[in-house]
Amino acid sequence: DSASRIGYLYMGLQEHGGYFQWPALQWCTETFDPRFRPWFAAAVSGPKDVVLVIDKSGSMGQDRMQAAVEAAQTVLLTLGANDYAAVVFFEWVSQASSSRLERMDEAGRAKLQKFIEDNGSSNPDGGTDFHNAFTKAFEVMRNGGGSGCQKIILFLTDGEDTSDMGLSMFDTWNPDQDVRVFSYIIGDVTDELAHKPATIACVNGGKYHLIRSLSQIKDTMADYFRFFADWEAEDMVRWVDYTDIVSGTRLMSGCLAIYNGVEVFGVACMDINVIVPLQDLEAKDTYDAMIAKMEELSTTCRPFTVDDNALERLRGDSSCTNFMDTSKYPGMPTTEGSALRRFSALTPAAMAALSIAITAIAGRSLHDNW
Repeated sequence: DSASRIGYLYMGLQEHGGYFQWPALQWCTETFDPRFRPWFAAAVSGPKDVVLVIDKSGSMGQDRMQAAVEAAQTVLLTLGANDYAAVVFFEWVSQASSSRLERMDEAGRAKLQKFIEDNGSSNPDGGTDFHNAFTKAFEVMRNGGGSGCQKIILFLTDGEDTSDMGLSMFDTWNPDQDVRVFSYIIGDVTDELAHKPATIACVNGGKYHLIRSLSQIKDTMADYFRFFADWEAEDMVRWVDYTDIVSGTRLMSGCLAIYNGVEVFGVACMDINVIVPLQDLEAKDTYDAMIAKMEELSTTCRPFTVDDNALERLRGDSSCTNFMDTSKYPGMPTTEGSALRRFSALTPAAMAALSIAITAIAGRSLHDNW
């Protein structure tokens, strides 16, 4: 009976975290944000290998430490079963959640959540040793495991490096520039103090953020994945297997990122149950082949090859020309007047068009293995 079958078509919007769902559900929450869910991040950036590096030196204090813990936990919400991660806390010494990246399935994510809670609950103490922090982070990243796709270090600090680490160390740690570093410099720090962590992000192909307000740390840090959005891969569906929080029903969604020109507009998903019950598919001889195809699509790496000009455009206000030789970035073009105005609002007609597109893609994936 299709009337009683559980299945949803839903969409999360990038700009303000708006959420649309069919069929409608009476559900009030102040904590849910679709942008920080695995299905949203997976559709935008694909599989990821992430090491979070969190400063817990004495200067962090309880308030900053609590904000850092909340930010780290929010980052975990963006990771799904095709992603791999680890967490490093540092002061004079560094402590990692594991010696290598671990898969972010339900068990792996729960392990990291506990590690973050346990370390975040202890009193911040000690110095701010960047050398130990990055030594441990790259050691974990290089120790095996992982998706083999985007490699990312998210580095959060509020203080001055006490290790006198030279930037030339990254020639040893990251010789192929295959790991991108994002620096989050929190608190009312001076430009002089911000210079080193910002430059670390710049020389490692990432982005830095100066965050004055503790309330902004969580949302800023968890937005890292949008840097890797691939607007040219408009028909790349990612599949998510999950349990409906309301009914407890197992569901499987095909998710597709939607773009305003080169900017992420949102992510739209449709459960297979909208088309056909999962139990009917499971009974078919070709079910295993279908699942294998979905896994192949969901674990395919998105290429991320950009030149210096493109990197500067992605960095936006966090321009590395403030910290590096500006002659390296000549004649940066802008996106003004481009297709960024393709959608001005999510109208019913636009939603219908997106629904048709997802139905066609999901249907094709199913039909190929039916």
